[in-house]
Amino acid sequence: RSHGDARRPSADARRPSVGSVPLQQRRPEPPSRRPEPSPSPSPQPAFVPPPVRQPVTLQLQVPPNALPGSTVQVQAPDGRTLQIRIPPGVQPGQVLQVQA
Repeated sequence: RSHGDARRPSADARRPSVGSVPLQQRRPEPPSRRPEPSPSPSPQPAFVPPPVRQPVTLQLQVPPNALPGSTVQVQAPDGRTLQIRIPPGVQPGQVLQVQA
């Protein structure tokens, strides 16, 4: 044989090996990282819409001291306090119908 015929070692033969298992070059894997849970925002109270009130018709007898343009305070059957303005031309003792 001449020097030109010298066989080159195969690719597997060039790899370092342990026993009969060739070592493979591996890129180091980044450590597995679990995504950290983001801090939960503080719980917000759920929005609760105000209850829908049905209109109520009230009868109001104008008090003796109420003059047109003055305001009287009355309590509705549902517990609300209403401010009612006495309209022009209404006299004390008259009955008004008020829708609230």
